[in-house]
Amino acid sequence: MVVISINLPEELVAKLNTAVVELGYRSRSELVREALEEKLGGGGREEGIAYAILVASSHKEYPRVDQKIVAAAYSVAEDLRGLFHATLGEGRCLTLIIVEGKERASGLARTLRGLRGVQKVVVLPV
Repeated sequence: MVVISINLPEELVAKLNTAVVELGYRSRSELVREALEEKLGGGGREEGIAYAILVASSHKEYPRVDQKIVAAAYSVAEDLRGLFHATLGEGRCLTLIIVEGKERASGLARTLRGLRGVQKVVVLPV
């Protein structure tokens, strides 16, 4: 990867920092990279292929988060190709959602990142 520098207003950096925490990104770079891929066309990813969405969640503090994840997945039922759920212990779970189409996967990932109790969302083309 290439490293670039950009200048941003302090208010935008504050929003970026907040979004990183609230949406479960590992870093600002990860969030900016995904936003740029979405805005600029996904870095060559093709429409029509499937996307795996991995969702790490904690139902210890938010007991209904897993139900909300499943409901969000079924909101794109026409493009849903698979849904798998595993309990990891200590109130943690991992859900794998397979969705066809970049737009559906991106929209679903945004929805999932907005749920309380969702710790991390990763989208991978498969």
